[in-house]
Amino acid sequence: MEWKINRRDSVIANVRRLKRSTINGLPSMSFDVYVHTWETDTRPCDFSLCLDTPRGATFADFDLDSTDRLTLRRVSFDGYGCCRTEGVVSQMDAADSCLLTNAVCDNTVNTDPIRNLLRRYFTANSESIWIDALTEHELLDSDHRNL
Repeated sequence: MEWKINRRDSVIANVRRLKRSTINGLPSMSFDVYVHTWETDTRPCDFSLCLDTPRGATFADFDLDSTDRLTLRRVSFDGYGCCRTEGVVSQMDAADSCLLTNAVCDNTVNTDPIRNLLRRYFTANSESIWIDALTEHELLDSDHRNL
């Protein structure tokens, strides 16, 4: 009986994801964004975001420096694993850092401006982050999705 409940919940989740990931039968280039809290200290960071993409979950961990600028510390992709980015990605610019930090504090991260900000940042750092994972999870700017 328990398996049927879990299976049913899984089917419902997949149907919801499919509905969300298609518009008029065409794939959507959208994803949901949530503030995520790690339950253990194995992934230290100032904050983490869960990006619920049509291809699965992506977790992006960020650090805030003394000048209030954000840097991606690591990113994990369903189907790929964890990509450590410390020291190899650029800082987010000051305006985007402020926008994202405020959205995290207000828990208003699931918006188009935040999705666009994250895509810009991932695209700018795509040489340091696994490009195949970024592409599959649809996390690049539209001009770079077919790389």
